[in-house]
Amino acid sequence: MNASTKKAIRRLMLVELAGVVAAYAVYFRLHTNQDFRHTMHKRFPAILEAYYKCNEQCGICDIRKKDQIKWSNSVN
Repeated sequence: MNASTKKAIRRLMLVELAGVVAAYAVYFRLHTNQDFRHTMHKRFPAILEAYYKCNEQCGICDIRKKDQIKWSNSVN
C-alpha cells in the first residue's frame, strides 16, 4: 500500500469517526432534552420518529407519551 492510499484511508476513518460522534451527540441531546425533541418535532419529524422507534425497540416506550402529554398541555 502506498502512502497516498494510507492517507486516504486515515481520512476516511476520521470522517466516519466524526459522523459516529455527531450521531451520538444528537442522540444524547434528544434523550436528555425535551425542548430539543420539541424543536426536532417541528423541524425534522423523521429524525424524531426514528429516535422514538429506536427507543421503543429497546423497551423505552414512555418518552413519546410524555412528550405528547407535555406538548398537548402547552398548546391549551
